[in-house]
Formats: sequence, structure tokens, C-alpha cells
Amino acid sequence: MVDAYIGIGSNIEPKENIKKCLDMMKAEFEVIAISSMYETKPYGYEKQANFVNLAVGIKAELNAHELLKKLQEIENKLGRKRAFRFSPRTIDLDILLYNAEIIDENGLVVPHKGLLDRDFMLIPLLDIAPNIIDPITGKKAKNLKKDIKYRQIVRKIIL
Repeated sequence: MVDAYIGIGSNIEPKENIKKCLDMMKAEFEVIAISSMYETKPYGYEKQANFVNLAVGIKAELNAHELLKKLQEIENKLGRKRAFRFSPRTIDLDILLYNAEIIDENGLVVPHKGLLDRDFMLIPLLDIAPNIIDPITGKKAKNLKKDIKYRQIVRKIIL
């Protein structure tokens, strides 16, 4: 069993798509924690609706590549289209952390390369894992909040 943390984002019918996504994740994995939800300004391509972002902690019996494949299957079932980079999404699932492993191979980078730079990834993660250690720096992630480069969170929300 491994511990993994998944970032979830949606800006196309987020209330419905996030609920469906969480239900699908609960059917596939042992969901151990769900963060608060945050309304966030879009990153990368700004001419689109705001997002809803959150993080989920799971336990799974999959290697990192198998986990990525399962998450992509959930995205596809929820109608994820990859029209262009940073385009609007029904659902976007990112592996933020996988155990304490550092992975950079075959299209998979863990920890997620934006984790420490983007508040909409780090803040929800800290909601559910406040003492998590960043495997790259070896530091507690909560001590790295001050170094966030991109601050997109508008507010905490309840859907």
C-alpha cells in the first residue's frame, strides 16, 4: 500500500464533476482525506472561468505509472478534453506526491513540478497533510509556503 496525494481541479461544471470524480476515486482507492475546496484564478491561460481546486489523500496498491493511468481513465470518463495546454477542464487530476518518492520518467514527474510554486496545489495539500515533507528539499512543505510564486486562490469555498 502506498500513500499518494492527488490534486483535483475543474472549471466546467465543477460542482457536478468534482462530486462524480470523488465518487469514482472512492470506488478505486481508499480515500483517506479530502481538503477544503478553493476557488482559484486560472493558471497559464487566463481567459476562462475560475477553477475549483482541492487535494485528496489516498492509499493504493498501484505503482506510480499504474496510478497515473487510473487517474487518466477517470478524467476520460468525465469528459476531459485536452484542446490546448491549460485549457478549460471538466476534471484535472495530478499526482502531487507518491509516498516520499522522486520520479522523473516516461511522462511522470513526482512531486508535481508545480507543487511548491502554485498555491492552489500546496495549500489544499497542507489542509490534509500539514506536516508532509517535500522529498526534494527534505523540508516540511508548510515551511515552504512563503516561497510560493503563483498565488491564484481567490477564496475557500463550499460546493
